[in-house]
Amino acid sequence: MLDAYNARSDSCIWPDVARYEIMVTSIQPGTNTIGSVRTYMCNGYTAVNYSITCQSNAQWTAPNFMCVSTGQYSTEWPFGSFSLLQPLAGCPSGFESGSRMWHTEQTSTNEMSPGSNLKGFATGANVEWHFCTRVVFLPSLSSSKNNWPRGNYCVMRFGGICPEGFDEGNIFWDEEDSDVTDRQMNGTMPDGTFDVNSRIHFCCRNDDDPRNPIMLPRTKPFILFRYTLDECQEVFNMTFTKENTQFMDETFNNGDVAFGETPRKDGPPNWRIYYCYYE
Repeated sequence: MLDAYNARSDSCIWPDVARYEIMVTSIQPGTNTIGSVRTYMCNGYTAVNYSITCQSNAQWTAPNFMCVSTGQYSTEWPFGSFSLLQPLAGCPSGFESGSRMWHTEQTSTNEMSPGSNLKGFATGANVEWHFCTRVVFLPSLSSSKNNWPRGNYCVMRFGGICPEGFDEGNIFWDEEDSDVTDRQMNGTMPDGTFDVNSRIHFCCRNDDDPRNPIMLPRTKPFILFRYTLDECQEVFNMTFTKENTQFMDETFNNGDVAFGETPRKDGPPNWRIYYCYYE
């Protein structure tokens, strides 16, 4: 799991080309010196780019060292259980699908972004979202041992606990009081309560600049919620589109409320929730 080069001051032996492993997740400044060997650690999806010179005194100059992307990408989703919004292209392999209809204010006009890539609809008094849920009942037996990367984004909670590195919160929707129909629910749902009114639990993190790309599988489009900024978290070798859904909820004594850490939104009352589509 180490990227290393040899810098022997007695002979100026040319450094070995670095090697990399997937599970390394941070860059270290090269302070680990063992004899004449200095060790660097790179992100698992990077290679080493260096420039050093053998001097007349048989010593190496200080390296011009950096970790650079090799254009690789993750083939597995991060460790644990979670839910994502489902795009038109459907769920990634191994995810379970679900859906839920919101019945908002009878006279409201809900909407999604023009040209929306989200499966479902928002029209009249109804909004339908579809979900993709990764269900891991025995996390210790999961083949994926990598944690979610640092960044600025949210997912939905599943299984009662957020993945490592995330903070929790929830959003409550006060739906139409006078008509309790049109609230169909199917399949596997994110953590929450779905009755006459609804609540969804979220997992959010803000521990890196969203302009620093993260590694996630790009075999199929997916959606992440925006968090503290109006910017999408960048993902290696993927393009993104900013999108949102507007929910126009009950007008009489509206009880819309959010607790804790939740995606970027307008409201309450009523919600416009912001997310990013990746392909």
